[in-house]
Amino acid sequence: MSLACYLDGMTSQKRDVSLSIGDHSFIILSNDSSLATLATWSYPKIFVKEDWTDGLGGTFGHKDNPDASLIIYQKQLFERIRKRLRQRHQASFIIPVHYRHLLLMAICAVGVGFILFPAIRYISNWVTYLVPKSFEIRLSDLLIEELKTEFKPCNDPKALADLQKITKRLSAATGIKDTVPEIYLFHSTSPNAFSLPGNRIAILSGFLNDSTSENEIAGVMAHEMGHMVKRDSLQAFIESQGVRVIISLISSSNSYGDLAEFASFMQTMDYSRQKEFAADAYGASLLVKAGYSPQGLSSFLSKIDKEEQSDFLGSYSQYLEFLSTHPDTKERIKRIQIYAQKSRITSTNSLTKDQFLELKNACLSLPKR
Repeated sequence: MSLACYLDGMTSQKRDVSLSIGDHSFIILSNDSSLATLATWSYPKIFVKEDWTDGLGGTFGHKDNPDASLIIYQKQLFERIRKRLRQRHQASFIIPVHYRHLLLMAICAVGVGFILFPAIRYISNWVTYLVPKSFEIRLSDLLIEELKTEFKPCNDPKALADLQKITKRLSAATGIKDTVPEIYLFHSTSPNAFSLPGNRIAILSGFLNDSTSENEIAGVMAHEMGHMVKRDSLQAFIESQGVRVIISLISSSNSYGDLAEFASFMQTMDYSRQKEFAADAYGASLLVKAGYSPQGLSSFLSKIDKEEQSDFLGSYSQYLEFLSTHPDTKERIKRIQIYAQKSRITSTNSLTKDQFLELKNACLSLPKR
């Protein structure tokens, strides 16, 4: 059996072909003695038309010739090509439809959404607590692997140890077992941190680089731990993805498209106003119990809120990425500052000045991918 089959989009005839794969493109050759060149496809213009299915294979399409198809019957070859494509082209998310059909579908979806969304949010609230921890860990493992394709992991044992020192101190103040988050650190200029399912927190190094005190780092960690203990990230997944998330986990799906979509969702997740305020309140209270001042969280939020007012194309516009996942910034700052004034606590540090500076400067050099 041939490893690949080609339809040129002009006739319905399938042709067995062989491929000559290069770094930037591959050549489709007739699978006969002539080895005639049928087409040359460059990777930036290729997309997955049909995801891999055991027994059937997978299909690639070409942007310049949407009717053409290249069917691959060997999984290793399919994966070899797919991994060279742009990320958004590595799974078949889009179903081509005419614009009038798309408009009709959108109108219907909005109507159904108005009816179903409140029910989905209500149901997801209790479904979250029915999801076994083992499934949550599996989802988290898959997400972390996908994040590694987006960001280079920062393997800095000293930075990770210092972060764990801060989070262990926060965890001890909760009085609850097994609340120490597992930290994953990635190279990025974006100042962001977000909780993951399974008691894990992902930190982009830009957040450390832009921090001005241990108190700021502890403030953001305490806020994310507020989301973590309530399993907010898992609930948000269920609300956004519906039962497809659970089905993927139960069926042990490793579909690249699912994982890419999940990871992207984690980085741009928009929690509800109530959940953000609840995480702030939890974090502020936790900071006081642990001997930190809530001013650390309000200080970081004030800094990025100030930059929000500057030119969007300015040198600090990357702060807007953090704001996009944490809305209502001014109101949040106000509430945290009120709590900080009532607590009247002076922050004490776990790290020396030199240790903090080392942590702040961790992962500054971006490695070559």
